[in-house]
Amino acid sequence: MSRTCNFATLVGQKHSILRCSLFLAIVFLMPLTLMHAQNTLTTGTPYNIVNENSGSCVDDTASGTANGTAVQQWACGEGTYSTQPNQQWEFENGTASGYYYVANVNAPAETWNVTGNGTTNGSLIQTWTYAGNPNEEWEAVSLGNGYYKFVGQGSGLCLDTPSASTANGVHLDIYTCNGTAAQAFKLVTPSSGTGTGTATNLFAPFEYVGDLGDANQIPGIVSASGAKAVILAFLDPDNNGCNLIWPGASGPLPNDTVGSTSMGTAIADLQAAGVTVALSQGGAGGQEAAAYCSTAAATQAVYQQLITKYHVNWLDFDVEYSETSGQSVRRAQALAALQAANPGLIISYTLPLGPGGLDPGTGGGLTDITDAKAAGLNLNIVNGMAMDFGGTNENQPELSEEGAAALKSQIQSAGLTSTVGLTFLPGTSDDTPPNYFTLANATTMLNWAETNKYVTLLSFWELNRDNGGCPGSTVDEDTCSGVSQSSYEFSSIFRTF
Repeated sequence: MSRTCNFATLVGQKHSILRCSLFLAIVFLMPLTLMHAQNTLTTGTPYNIVNENSGSCVDDTASGTANGTAVQQWACGEGTYSTQPNQQWEFENGTASGYYYVANVNAPAETWNVTGNGTTNGSLIQTWTYAGNPNEEWEAVSLGNGYYKFVGQGSGLCLDTPSASTANGVHLDIYTCNGTAAQAFKLVTPSSGTGTGTATNLFAPFEYVGDLGDANQIPGIVSASGAKAVILAFLDPDNNGCNLIWPGASGPLPNDTVGSTSMGTAIADLQAAGVTVALSQGGAGGQEAAAYCSTAAATQAVYQQLITKYHVNWLDFDVEYSETSGQSVRRAQALAALQAANPGLIISYTLPLGPGGLDPGTGGGLTDITDAKAAGLNLNIVNGMAMDFGGTNENQPELSEEGAAALKSQIQSAGLTSTVGLTFLPGTSDDTPPNYFTLANATTMLNWAETNKYVTLLSFWELNRDNGGCPGSTVDEDTCSGVSQSSYEFSSIFRTF
């Protein structure tokens, strides 16, 4: 379903990601970073523990249930996560303050244990019935990028993948903590078993940096909303170059100062508070690097900057623009190579959504996801922009549900395993006359998404609008929703997802 943009609206709202046109594609599912030193983990919750260097899961060898079973590295059962019980682990509070023992879901009595109470490099890890000893307890220390190192209480050494191996069957050990990827692990919540490619449900609203005067506002806004993930928008090419620039920055990366604060500082503050950060390119009236980079390799290099500079593992591409010749293919090829170079990297496409799903044709979304499949890209989530449907007095939940179901079928027809995301526009729409996405609509969509397991992401445009500062407004405002509400009331509904 096509939508018409109002030029004045575009000018006034800059790249407002979900404005006028359609939108969709985000994914996720990625673990949250936790606070540094004596981090508090959620106990009793199963996690896959995934190594940064190999992208493989910590594994209870051959689903062993006896003392002395080797703790090894093995490819995660579903690629980036696993529903296999022997690759799921639960953290429980140990006898020492700030330390945990780590129990296998397949054999709950069996926990990580340093063989022979070892305290030297190369001492191997096995499972053993927990007895509260120092060789069985571990401190989780955040590395500030979504990963942790696990430090043994008895040895002071780190859980380690010997020789930074990426092979299946490598027996894990302890080694002097050295800050390498071989000692970095992330916690991924296993899938409920839908087999559609992502691990868990996530609420991740957008925040448009261009609506803020200074990057130092971002951590406070996200904290006030209670969101545990956020999509920061938008990075676009500067002067049609093969580069990326933040809104309000004086030049392209590595320059990233917005106001008086670098985006790197704001993002690091979010990560230190346990917030998963995604970075989005494009948006209404915007573009992304593949439009102006001449090759997939050059495009990949620009994307890699974001991962290296900001230590993120989720990139979003909000395609609401006419694509240049070969752009969709270059993007897909660059992202497939980027994922190979950065195991566990999550890619989402945010694309325009109508009741019939994605629009066909170049720039209509279907081309983007079929090009992703052809390039071998693991497109984790296709996020549909469920808004601005163009009717009068429309039933927005009903249209969103129809669009999501159609999108699911389109993803399957393309041969992809992506899950579905939905991004809403709380309050006043861009339609003429306007429609309104209400608090009651938000509750309806939350309940619907919770029973339709192929939906793993809920989002909205944008946190800066999640307040009741302009009730009754008939235009889509940048700073308020247009409906009567308390501050961050839409967030309070969706964050339970």
